[in-house]
Amino acid sequence: MEYVSRIKAEAIHRFCGAEKKVQQQQQMMPASNAPTLPFSSIANAEQLDQVLQLLLTPNSASVKLGEEYLKVFCKQESCIPALIQQIQLTKSEGIKQLAAVLVRSRIPSFWPKLDTSLRQQLQNVLLQNVLQEKLFV
Repeated sequence: MEYVSRIKAEAIHRFCGAEKKVQQQQQMMPASNAPTLPFSSIANAEQLDQVLQLLLTPNSASVKLGEEYLKVFCKQESCIPALIQQIQLTKSEGIKQLAAVLVRSRIPSFWPKLDTSLRQQLQNVLLQNVLQEKLFV
């Protein structure tokens, strides 16, 4: 019995030692390994494409950076037309899906604030895209 408790104590000691080493290594690393984007906010379709691409990468630091950009961007009314433009023009299926999910989540708050002519244009574009989209059965 004493032998088992000694093994448990050694295992805990090793685990804590390894955990401390990891924490020390993280402190010595630069603050962020995430790629930095050359802009401070999303201003055009190309930049929005880059941010959406960040969200699809397997690197959690990149995803965090993309989320920070989107938090600011999605508070603006202009996010709806920009995201719809991404759905319409991008070749990447992942970006199309992500943009569609973001539009769906933002439409209830911004739709009433948009100009009626812009709303009509966006409705037409969305319907046109739905009819043109390939279905996988």
